[in-house]
Amino acid sequence: MTTTTPVADRPRVVYDSSEAVKIKPWRYRQLILTLTRRELAGRYKSAALGWAWALLVPALQIAVYSIVFSLILRVNPGTMGNGEQGVFWVWLVVGFVSYNVFSGIVSRGGGSIVGSGPLMQKTYFPSYVPVLATAAAVLFQSSIEFGIVMLILALFNNVALTWLALPVLVLVLSVFVIAVSYVVALANMYLRDVGLLLPVVLQMMFYLSGVIFPVQMIPEKLHVLKVAIEANPMLQFVQAFRSVLYDLQWPAWETMVYLVAWTLFAVGAMIFSYRKWGLDVSELT
Repeated sequence: MTTTTPVADRPRVVYDSSEAVKIKPWRYRQLILTLTRRELAGRYKSAALGWAWALLVPALQIAVYSIVFSLILRVNPGTMGNGEQGVFWVWLVVGFVSYNVFSGIVSRGGGSIVGSGPLMQKTYFPSYVPVLATAAAVLFQSSIEFGIVMLILALFNNVALTWLALPVLVLVLSVFVIAVSYVVALANMYLRDVGLLLPVVLQMMFYLSGVIFPVQMIPEKLHVLKVAIEANPMLQFVQAFRSVLYDLQWPAWETMVYLVAWTLFAVGAMIFSYRKWGLDVSELT
């Protein structure tokens, strides 16, 4: 006669629902910092060139797009803010780095809750913590990239007081993207197909955000497509960053109102999603 040893149920993580419903990331700042450091340390851990890849990969991509769109398709970025002849690869770098904030946080943050599953099964912390940690790691890398962009523009003597608007744009973009990333991460936890579809969506968004060509290039016969693309908040973000850094013009107030409105909508969606589906996800990760 054979006997089977009963398998003990995994202990359920206990949490206070009355406290969990309150979004207080500062209470978990030490954990967020620890997870951010782990994310940064493990990003290129096994690569021989290490963190150099963080700059090499976008540099190679920019080189390819510059050859195709500048040398072959002859895309004209327009004059720089200082009145000098426009340089396509410089124009491209500004948009590329701006969009990378979005794609980096959403792509890596989209799988952060699932990736933190083993830890969340042992101890309780809010489901937004892994997303914030991932976002912090991406923003650290992006701050280096923006520093390089500003150095490049300074070498072209393309500097003005409009650069002072950069921190405001980064703040609004960061809040918007973190909110979007959390909703995606939560959806991915309930339906893993989201994670498989995400790279395709981000690639499509890249081409619809005006990163590699001016939206003015779209012919009038495709007016409906042009209007749809212009409604894309990431296109407006990319254009706002180019306005401040490349064109040396302050962003139009209509653009800022539009971006803030999208950000508030995204934050509202994040809060609703968290309180509806994200309070206790330890059993689902």
